[in-house]
Amino acid sequence: MKNLVIAISVFLAVNTLATAQTSTKSSNEEVQKTTYSCPMHPKEMGKQGDKCSKCGMALTKNETPKPTYTCPMHPKEMGKQGDKCSKCGMDLLLKEEEK
Repeated sequence: MKNLVIAISVFLAVNTLATAQTSTKSSNEEVQKTTYSCPMHPKEMGKQGDKCSKCGMALTKNETPKPTYTCPMHPKEMGKQGDKCSKCGMDLLLKEEEK
């Protein structure tokens, strides 16, 4: 009986640590994906709440660009992945400069 209690305690401790590490990694990845830069000096980067070292403006959040899909035959036809060109029916492909 004593061995069973010890085994269950060890199992619960290991399981709790594994869960805690997983949730910490997720939040760290989200924080690292978010970047902040100066609207006037885009190369000046920092974290939320920082100010530009050149002009003193508050740094703003940079949005990650969404991929652009276009028709190979009609580049002005744009949409999302899986869409088809409204003119010729071809599948839209990822824009060349984003590959």
